[in-house]
Amino acid sequence: MAASNPVPIDRRTLLVGVDGSDTSWRALFYALGQARRDSSAVIAVNVVAITVATTSATVAGCAALVDAAQGIESEIAELRAQSDVDIRFETTVGDPAGSLVRLAGEHHADGIVIGASTTLAHRIFGSIAGRAVRNSPCPVTVVP
Repeated sequence: MAASNPVPIDRRTLLVGVDGSDTSWRALFYALGQARRDSSAVIAVNVVAITVATTSATVAGCAALVDAAQGIESEIAELRAQSDVDIRFETTVGDPAGSLVRLAGEHHADGIVIGASTTLAHRIFGSIAGRAVRNSPCPVTVVP
């Protein structure tokens, strides 16, 4: 799992949750535009949510999540090469909302940007964005 050093505190920082979904990519591009205007840094975070149960299907699913994270990391590297924004990438394991809030605190982030959930279950039981909004130490922007 990749981890970068915290961004210096004297620079504004936006933390973005990126899971490979369309809304997470829109959130990343929104954050990049904001960072370009504000001369901020962006930390793109992929949180691999691992379940406690260990069945062969779960193990295969975890391997697929790790592969997806590696694909996201390579796309972020391409964006870094094409952009004039300082973009960093981190992968962590845990609860997505809790991990984003924790990392925002660790990096002294000025904001979190998250893509809105498109699943019905999240609308009924609560989304990652909703939990992040309730628990974040900084403003949270939810991109549709």
